[in-house]
Amino acid sequence: MDSLDHGLWRCRYLCGRTKVRVFRSLVLPVLLYGCETWTLTKDLRRRLNSFGTRSLRRILGYHWSDFVSNERLLRETRMRFVTCIVRERQLRLYGHVRLLTQDNFIEDVRRKRYYEKPCRRCQRQSFEMCKRIYDSEMSRRIKFLSQKNRTDPWVGYEQERLRRVVCFTC
Repeated sequence: MDSLDHGLWRCRYLCGRTKVRVFRSLVLPVLLYGCETWTLTKDLRRRLNSFGTRSLRRILGYHWSDFVSNERLLRETRMRFVTCIVRERQLRLYGHVRLLTQDNFIEDVRRKRYYEKPCRRCQRQSFEMCKRIYDSEMSRRIKFLSQKNRTDPWVGYEQERLRRVVCFTC
């Protein structure tokens, strides 16, 4: 990000819209690589959102003393909080996995995920804590979607309607 800060973000010949497009196409994919499998803790949410808004402030040239709210900043750039994008991708992946048949290889992997060695992310936490956080987070999101739609959110939805439902939860 620093190399972009000294070169591209401070370039006066590029408009803010172009810089935001570069941010979306170059920075966000690197930042969100593999985010579908992350466990979002409160600290990680805070760090991701602050990185996103801080980067957008740099791009648009806002100083800390300008008192621009995050909502206004996101409205100007037509972006969302980074954690909202992460949640959308996680729910999209969960929807795809949910639509698979029970005798599928991916379903077996999903069921056996917790019985193997913990990932590097979980080495600081106990394995059970990581499992509990992930289970509660996904069940909370699915419960919210089910209450909102009064049915199973993945039954009978075409792709576009499902996308709107998933985006609404952010």
